[in-house]
Amino acid sequence: MKFAILLAAVCSVALAQNPGTDNCVSAQFAACNSRLSDFWRVDTSTAWKDLGTLDRITQSLLLTPYTIDSWINVCNGFSSFYGCLGQVQIRNCLGTVGLVGSGLALSDAYAYQGFMADWDFKCGVGFWTMYERQVLTTCIESTYVNYQQETAAALQTYTTATTQDPNNACKYAQNLMNAWQTTFQKGPCRTVNPAQAGWFGCQSAREWSNAQFKHCKHTTTCASPATVDPITRVNAETGKTEYQTHCPSSPSSPAGPTSEVSIIPGSPSVPSSPFGPGTPSIPVFPGLPGLPSNPSNPRLPFNPGNPLFPGGPRGPCSPGSPAGQSQGFGSVGSHGPLGGSPGFPGFPGAPGEP
Repeated sequence: MKFAILLAAVCSVALAQNPGTDNCVSAQFAACNSRLSDFWRVDTSTAWKDLGTLDRITQSLLLTPYTIDSWINVCNGFSSFYGCLGQVQIRNCLGTVGLVGSGLALSDAYAYQGFMADWDFKCGVGFWTMYERQVLTTCIESTYVNYQQETAAALQTYTTATTQDPNNACKYAQNLMNAWQTTFQKGPCRTVNPAQAGWFGCQSAREWSNAQFKHCKHTTTCASPATVDPITRVNAETGKTEYQTHCPSSPSSPAGPTSEVSIIPGSPSVPSSPFGPGTPSIPVFPGLPGLPSNPSNPRLPFNPGNPLFPGGPRGPCSPGSPAGQSQGFGSVGSHGPLGGSPGFPGFPGAPGEP
């Protein structure tokens, strides 16, 4: 069974082919940033001048007890912001050239590319990995918020090393990935699913570094968890990292079919992506204009059970679903040129995907 999901405009596709020009329409950018501020209900006036501010904002939006709703709120905010800007202004305002033109140092502009790539993953493949497992959602969010000292230290080491010795950037990128993997494995997720959490941390760092050093995607790797949870592979045709989720089989419940998610731009229930048909980007979750909202809080999704996947409240691996169902493969995305933003993960069943 296939399900459609609306995908909004996101910086990744706009920046993947071009680092942009210094032609940002400042009035439009300011208006869209104000919209982001209203959506998140925080002051974002300096969020695109100081990456530390934007990082602290995302942390502050993830509230205890660390449910998926907080994460969705962050992703929907980014989606609303990118949709407001549109493809051209995403490229011109958030591309490397545009950020430098706005007054940022080149190193800071590159750092923003890494940050945006990381959140592309967190709102894409990473999101679905968390969404299916409530305990994993909680511990990953807790790690992101409460282990900033450890992840920031590893990131600083990576940044310093790649600045001084860019020829060995891939080695330092792998070191960063290993460090984040260890942090996510040994933090709050150590008693829940350390292998899967470690993969999440590693892949998060991989997206960050790949956005800055595209060629490293051919050499850096994240170990696949030796569990029934998502594993990764590299699609030889597209060069994208992909994942797959399997449910364990049981004697009374044989392996079931693959459950796919299709991108169907322009379907009667959802508008097309502003980037054109087949544009993968941050998923717009229920709660945004034109989609069902939560009566108790319009900013969070109205989600009775799981509207996207069959088999229970948290997807095909939930109790009561046929064992052996899988999400199929979803891609983490290829990346743009040095300093450009990465491609955003596609979803299984999308055009061009296995």
